[in-house]
Amino acid sequence: MVLSLWFTALAVTSIRRITNTELLPCEVKPPVQPFSPVLLQVWSAVAAIAFFGVCVAPTAFGSAATTAAPAFLGCTVAGLIVGSRFPANMKRILHPIVTCALFGEASVWLYSCITGTPFLDALRLYTTKNLLINPAAGDLLMSFLGTVILSFAFSMFEQRAIIR
Repeated sequence: MVLSLWFTALAVTSIRRITNTELLPCEVKPPVQPFSPVLLQVWSAVAAIAFFGVCVAPTAFGSAATTAAPAFLGCTVAGLIVGSRFPANMKRILHPIVTCALFGEASVWLYSCITGTPFLDALRLYTTKNLLINPAAGDLLMSFLGTVILSFAFSMFEQRAIIR
């Protein structure tokens, strides 16, 4: 990963030097507004209902991974929303991605407590690497990765004045 980023940066700067391209200045954008409290309530409700479903029927959707997916996904997204609502100085210590991961891990731990599944076995249910036949929460999130990287690249280009 680091090598691919390094190679990309090297290629871009080399092409810029060869073509004598100069970057245009850009305006600094205001920070993004935090997610609404309603969105947090919705994802928390999804997780709570899904965990109740896991208690009642652990393989209701065909497999344990697919049945646990809404609970894992709800907790993971709720963790991102909670982390994004922290003040800026706290985000430096506890970034929203970290809270997202912590909530995801906590959801797996809760699943293992509810079902009696060992934690590492429950952790394997987060990603099955089989999106079409046996989708899990991690598989659903990974399916958005390409789009997220592309949108992040556009965002980084718009913020190029800050990066310098």
